[in-house]
Amino acid sequence: MSRPHREASPRGLAEAGLLLALVCLLAASVDAGLPGGNLVRGTAAGLGLFLAWRLLVVRLLIAGDHSRGMALGRAGRTEEALHAFQASYRRWDRRRWLDDARGILLASTGRWPFRLLDRANAAACLARLGRTDEALALLDRVLAERPDMRPARELRAALRQPAAPAGDPSWGGMWEAPPSAG
Repeated sequence: MSRPHREASPRGLAEAGLLLALVCLLAASVDAGLPGGNLVRGTAAGLGLFLAWRLLVVRLLIAGDHSRGMALGRAGRTEEALHAFQASYRRWDRRRWLDDARGILLASTGRWPFRLLDRANAAACLARLGRTDEALALLDRVLAERPDMRPARELRAALRQPAAPAGDPSWGGMWEAPPSAG
């Protein structure tokens, strides 16, 4: 029998992300102790390293499909957003260890793993495309793993009602990790 998957708490992820930011700043601030060093230059270098890591490596490379899906969804390109979220889910599912350690390694403080956000967002895309049954099946899988994922519960409840938002392009229905989460 397999053990249930344990997620890090949102508070733990926030603390880990803060720790990563502080480590970057502290490591670069060591510059002040070196011959010819400067605290301001070292701190600026640490901040630059952290921002480069978060904006370039994490957002564009590691979570690129997720970010692309969000941008496409906002632009109303639902079919393309669906494919981006599906690709992102496949990548995150293969590297769950990274998704689980996203606080310390990616400085991501999001409450839910990227793989579940991607599945929920894919369900929102399916709903927008009028593919309600597929959306509901996907949401059921998300909620089987994380019953506390409120946006997925709300979307599922809305889709089960007779006046469900399926096919309504004005309905947003996508969720992303907080801006610091990639």
